[in-house]
Amino acid sequence: TPEAPLWRDCARHMFGPMLRSSKPIEDCSGYQIHDMNLMIEYARRNQHNGFFAQDGPLYRFFDLVIASTNNRGDGPGYGDVSTYPYTLNTPGVVTTTAFDAVVAQATVADETFRAVLGTKRPDDYLGLYVAPLEPMWYAYYADRRPKEREIPVSQRFDKISFRGGWGAADQYLLLDGLATGYHNHIDGNAIVQFDQDGRTWLVERGYHGARLRDADQHNLVTVDRPDAPGGVWPNAPVPFASALLSRHEDAQSAKVCTASYKVNGTDWTRQVYWQKGRFFVVVDRVTALE
Repeated sequence: TPEAPLWRDCARHMFGPMLRSSKPIEDCSGYQIHDMNLMIEYARRNQHNGFFAQDGPLYRFFDLVIASTNNRGDGPGYGDVSTYPYTLNTPGVVTTTAFDAVVAQATVADETFRAVLGTKRPDDYLGLYVAPLEPMWYAYYADRRPKEREIPVSQRFDKISFRGGWGAADQYLLLDGLATGYHNHIDGNAIVQFDQDGRTWLVERGYHGARLRDADQHNLVTVDRPDAPGGVWPNAPVPFASALLSRHEDAQSAKVCTASYKVNGTDWTRQVYWQKGRFFVVVDRVTALE
């Protein structure tokens, strides 16, 4: 049709940059998967085989999807969720573990990518796992917030998971590193979800109540300053990304220290300590800058 070249140019403008990125400009797990499904179709139809390659964008995206899936195969919404369970299970696919349920999402008619995805192993995601932040995602928001403190590449993270196993009774905790994105909720440095003994004990509710991004919707620390302009949550300034300051893991335990800088005139650090198979301890420290 006469309009075909125009629509091809539109598609190239829309999807072309994402051929190099493992994450859309988004921070909702459901919408991320929807966006990447569109990218899969675009890459297949236009024979962009590098998108499906080992260590390519789609391969790295599945690291994030796997890390962000609890031990029942449900995907936390990073705050952008109205009901639970928020399932990622593929209809009609019989799976035996949550890991299998996530991998079953790769319903790509490309046998090469299926073979590449098959190189991922469940044990690679046990214990402490840090899902790195896509550089293009960080650059997009850093360009739009030039006054925010720059986070070194080595300290950037998308999500951090603590996983005791792939059984429903095993411990699972997910920590968020981001506080913006389309469909975003301002929940950087928040505990997205905690599961144990087949139950979800901590969630981010997302769409309940008048103040959607307040502390009662997310497992984080907020700072209200009624005397400062724009100093009352959720309109108070917060950084778009948190920093991973330190991490440690051994056979018995794991711990991380993360930070959100300039949270409404303060620096907020969060330490998460995990005694594997037993308990978590969370210690928050808020330091006034003004």
